[in-house]
Amino acid sequence: QWMSNLYNLIGTIYSELKFYDKSVDYYKKAIATAQEINDTEGVYAIKINTARGLYSRNKPAQALEILNSGTKYNPVNNCDVEYASIYILVYCQLKQYSKAKPYYDQLVRCGNSGKKDHIRQEKRYYAMVVYLLKTGQADKTYAYLAELRKLSAVHNDLLNLAQLEKVHFEADSATANYLGAISHLKSFKQLNDSLFNISSTKQFADLQLEYETEKKDKNIKLLKQHGQLQETRLNNEIIMRYVFIASLIVLFLILGLLYGRYCIKQKNNRILEAKQEEINRQNVVLRRLVDEKEWLLKEIHHRVKNNLQIVISLLNTQSAYLENEDALMAIQNSQHRMHAMSLIHQRLYQSDNLASIDMSWYIYELVNYLKESFDLDRKISYKLDTERVELDVAQAVPLGLILNEAISNAIKYAFNNRPKGQVTVSLKSTGGEGYQLTIADDGIGVPDGFEHQERESLGMNLMMGLTNQLDGTFTLQNNNGLAVAITFIRKQQLPGDAHNSEN
Repeated sequence: QWMSNLYNLIGTIYSELKFYDKSVDYYKKAIATAQEINDTEGVYAIKINTARGLYSRNKPAQALEILNSGTKYNPVNNCDVEYASIYILVYCQLKQYSKAKPYYDQLVRCGNSGKKDHIRQEKRYYAMVVYLLKTGQADKTYAYLAELRKLSAVHNDLLNLAQLEKVHFEADSATANYLGAISHLKSFKQLNDSLFNISSTKQFADLQLEYETEKKDKNIKLLKQHGQLQETRLNNEIIMRYVFIASLIVLFLILGLLYGRYCIKQKNNRILEAKQEEINRQNVVLRRLVDEKEWLLKEIHHRVKNNLQIVISLLNTQSAYLENEDALMAIQNSQHRMHAMSLIHQRLYQSDNLASIDMSWYIYELVNYLKESFDLDRKISYKLDTERVELDVAQAVPLGLILNEAISNAIKYAFNNRPKGQVTVSLKSTGGEGYQLTIADDGIGVPDGFEHQERESLGMNLMMGLTNQLDGTFTLQNNNGLAVAITFIRKQQLPGDAHNSEN
């Protein structure tokens, strides 16, 4: 509650000094504080002060909004001079005289029954005079003006006397008493000039006092600053002396640390140089070992390829002494399978990459070999649709053997009694590391139930077994020819395991 009273007091002081903007700001703070602590009486009192401040600033609408906020004042059941008088002034300033009339009637009914202090009486009479002047009843104002003059004479308040003379002037002017009006106007001017002179004299005295006080304060401040400056100079000299000594000590310490760091750095450099020489020596040895291993691996692939070629040649020689067609066909199939494997070893020893095979190159070479191996009068075309993919030996060999079986079967059986045909080989990615190898022809296809009848054949078992070795899936599709599809996942090989898979 003390905070609300403090804001109200500051607002009242600003109002008396005619700083109405600041007074209204503090009144509003006082209202908010009083409402927080449910101080109803305090809220009513502060609302009246706020409304008077806004009225003095010619802001009657805002003053009315303040008065009507919260619990509204009832002019019928109450006899509060403060509320009734401010409502009359605000409504008259808004020219809403009909709304001011109930409050005027209340002041007439209350008469002198309220509190007897002269401030409330002055407010009551002044509000009634304003209402009568505004509503064209100037002849009724003289009785109240007389009461106001008595109160002003007793308390000798120049401000109230000046205001009274001004109101009396307005009443005389309204009643055509021009001589009286001129007399009261002169009195108002004299009192107003006196108030102005008093205010000016007071302001001048205040300014002169403020100037003298400020001048003395500046002199005192200059003396203090001069003394502080002298003390600061002495302190600075002492500090500089200590700083110089400390700087010398720090400098010697830094020089010692730098020398120590230099000796440690030189020692570390010698150690690093020795380690670097050892690393370089070991790198040379390792490089030699790697080169030797790569040379050995290439030599192994070369010899494996040569050995396979020798076996193929031996089988070819053996076939010259055979007359049985089945035996000749078996030897020829074995030769094709060995050639499919020898192509992989040939590629490995001819390239720098000993870990994987480019399957697009391999499929092209294998198809050309098979096309040349089967000397047929039929015109069979080959369509290759392969993506560039690198596979390690563990997956390339099974895939090559499957290709050999599927293409050989298509050449031998798919185009019987047909002058021409087409074999399509595709290797495509299915997303991620998944791939699908498809060997399809547009030949006569296979009869129903073929897969179940031929599961015991060597070629079918070989393709299905190799598919399982790839951890893939094997499917046959008989639609306008036969299509063999193998779906598998490409295995990623660690660099250190590249050579192991080739053994």
